[in-house]
Amino acid sequence: ASEEDLSRIMKTIKKIAPKILNALNTSSFNIIQSNGKAAGQEIFHVHFHLIPRYENDSKELAWKTEKILPEKMNEFLKKVKFD
Repeated sequence: ASEEDLSRIMKTIKKIAPKILNALNTSSFNIIQSNGKAAGQEIFHVHFHLIPRYENDSKELAWKTEKILPEKMNEFLKKVKFD
């Protein structure tokens, strides 16, 4: 990714992160970007993971996926939507 693209991505993360954190009731998060198969990259384009963190969670950088009910996802999306 170009420096210009990475700059735009980081500006977007700074803009959306507070909304995500507020919606998930936390103020802490990790940002992860992996490059290459050995680093755990499974989707081979640039993307970032914003992982909300909570007191007393495992602090591991791996995370478990889970299915989210559509109603819960819609509720979350309403909280992070920009006007």
